[in-house]
Amino acid sequence: MRPPLHHWHTYVGRVSPRQQNGNRIVLSFSPPRNLLFWGCSFVLLAALLIGGASRPGLASDLILQLISIPLLALAPWQWSPAPAVNSQRWINFVPMLALTLLAAVTAAQLIPLPPEVWQALPGRETIAETYRTLGVELPWRPLSVAPSDTYASLLSLAVPASIFLAVCQLDAPQRRTLTLIVLAVAAVSVVLGLTQIAFGSGGAIRFYAFSNENEATGFFANRNHYAALLYCAFLLSAVWAGEAHQRFIAFGRKRPFYVAMLAGALVLMLALLAAQSMARSRAGLLLAIVAMIGVLALAFMAPRQAQSRVSITKILATVFAVASVLGAQFALYRIIQRFDSDPLQDARVHFAQTTADVGYTLMPFGAGLGSFEALYGVYEKVENLLPNTFANRAHNDLLEFWLELGLFAVIILAAFGIWLGMRAVAVWRPADEYSLDTSLMRAAVLIVGLLMLHSLVDYPLRTGAMAAVFALACGLLMPPPRSSGDLAVPARTADVRAPATRHQRSVETAAKRPFPLAPEHRAKVSAEALSPRAEMPKDTKSSGTGARTWQSPEGWPDEWKKRDRDS
Repeated sequence: MRPPLHHWHTYVGRVSPRQQNGNRIVLSFSPPRNLLFWGCSFVLLAALLIGGASRPGLASDLILQLISIPLLALAPWQWSPAPAVNSQRWINFVPMLALTLLAAVTAAQLIPLPPEVWQALPGRETIAETYRTLGVELPWRPLSVAPSDTYASLLSLAVPASIFLAVCQLDAPQRRTLTLIVLAVAAVSVVLGLTQIAFGSGGAIRFYAFSNENEATGFFANRNHYAALLYCAFLLSAVWAGEAHQRFIAFGRKRPFYVAMLAGALVLMLALLAAQSMARSRAGLLLAIVAMIGVLALAFMAPRQAQSRVSITKILATVFAVASVLGAQFALYRIIQRFDSDPLQDARVHFAQTTADVGYTLMPFGAGLGSFEALYGVYEKVENLLPNTFANRAHNDLLEFWLELGLFAVIILAAFGIWLGMRAVAVWRPADEYSLDTSLMRAAVLIVGLLMLHSLVDYPLRTGAMAAVFALACGLLMPPPRSSGDLAVPARTADVRAPATRHQRSVETAAKRPFPLAPEHRAKVSAEALSPRAEMPKDTKSSGTGARTWQSPEGWPDEWKKRDRDS
């Protein structure tokens, strides 16, 4: 396997066959100009920069929703079926059906119902009793107990839905570019987080009124969600480090770009792990360790290179060791403080128990998406109250999702779990050749899995930024569509055999041509390539094409030089 000659446009450009000459394909690389790609890039970048809050109804959420509406309207019109085996084609439609069901159920929860219907639903007795106590006639009400919050939650689905639908239509090079956008924002977030620690609480470098003071939060309001972005970016940076290692092995010193690419990816991995230590998120630290194990699994699954003296596994192990030493030296005391005490440590257990009880009471229709904060206080026990604190989330997003959607939440999560499991089995199968896009798919499986695990103790997917990263990872797991302008297998674009170097082309062409080469190529043709011509018969005559008769094998190169001078 030989990497393409044009290194940068291999990752961020569109690849299309321009000319076929036998078994050789000449490729043309040009930057992506697809409107869907640029729209998805803009929405993703905006979500990462201003989508760091989990409270609905903020001005930043409104801006995100407005800019994602055109992309959401454009993506379905661009839809084309992804290549798949007929017996497995149905699995590609599962996430689309789950997303459609989520939006449809949320919209149905906003439809006004007559009093006879809504007061018969589970958990609505308190609401009906309140109206009777006030002497007010029972009005028509939707199924949701907090319609305004449900409406805001429905609008918030526009951002991840538009990104997912758009990524499904993008080709492999464009998908790689989106992952580079995530890495770029994560790198800026690392610098911003360290600056926030240096300046302390307050200041213009904190973008939300309700935030973790004296902590690194980046573009987020919560350190836990900032930590989620860090371990997701860590997995993506590890994939690009593996890609740079593959290219470095193939080219070595001939391509300084890949040397710089490998060094940059490793430095970014170190910075992300250091920032994870400074963020002091307990869930983020534990999941970062899981991500490190996943990175080693990615390196182990990569095909071995016989000419590699230093494997990528050894390089990554060295990076982990250095990161551990740096973390122990500069952030160990802060980490110990974080694990020492937390007022929410025991409260999370009470939150989960109460949420599970209320969710069971509201089965099978739930209370409405986004209605947890308005509903939880009604059922919260007095002995579980915290001073000067209220529960805005269940800190277990799966339970909260079940409380809000009831039986439909179980159906959606089950369908999504089946799809994720089947895609994980498909992309993690051993491969004979290395592929950057396969590695990105494997990293996407890890990202989705880690975010789901994180949702068991927190709510990262309630932020627009992490919902966008989650949608991007799900889109990466979908097979890229085929188009007339792409190669036959877009996912293997990076593995197409590149044209030979100028010296190799000269040697190969010299063995085939019955006439002299151009003067600029003459010095690069080796004597071995000319030797077959030197053994031509002495009396070889012209066949009408202007070929000359050589008197002796030794005189042929001199005759060739003389002919070039005459021409």
